Amino acid sequence: MAGNLITLEVRTREQWRQWLAKHHASSAGIWLVRHKQHTRVKSMPYEDLVREALCFGWVDSLVKRLDDDRYAIKVTPRKATSKWSDINRRRWNELKAAGLLAAPGLAAAPTGNSYAPHPPIPELPAYVAKAFRTNLSAWQNFQALAPTYRRDFVVWIHTAKRAKTRERRIRESIELLSAGKRLGLK
Repeated sequence: MAGNLITLEVRTREQWRQWLAKHHASSAGIWLVRHKQHTRVKSMPYEDLVREALCFGWVDSLVKRLDDDRYAIKVTPRKATSKWSDINRRRWNELKAAGLLAAPGLAAAPTGNSYAPHPPIPELPAYVAKAFRTNLSAWQNFQALAPTYRRDFVVWIHTAKRAKTRERRIRESIELLSAGKRLGLK
């Protein structure tokens, strides 16, 4: 897949913990294969994946599509300078309190390095509504979406740093919406 990382498939939290116990210090990371829900092939729950990674000082990052049925999550040793999300800080503290952290996980304790707070996202910025209304089909499909999916479009458009990027995202959103599609992974 990328670089020299191996692809690994484990189905249970126990198998994942055993692999980490054996390889956490010698591996640069792995692509952990997961099966999409429609396949009905059992995959380890995401929460188990993340918690066991934290126990050994590792962290999940990128997600890559493998094929129609599978994807892989990149899991690597956490760098000393890496940022900690609030949710991973909470998980780490829970694991520590439960006595589940292995020595490498304890050594990779959360640092003061955290992510900046996300800027507030308006419900529906006027400029987005105005642009969507130029295409009746896009506007109607946008209005028919569940609030979460509407927010996905708004966040994707509104968080663009450059006006040119924002305009391109508006155009792409209108194309998707007029075709009755939701915003995929970006």
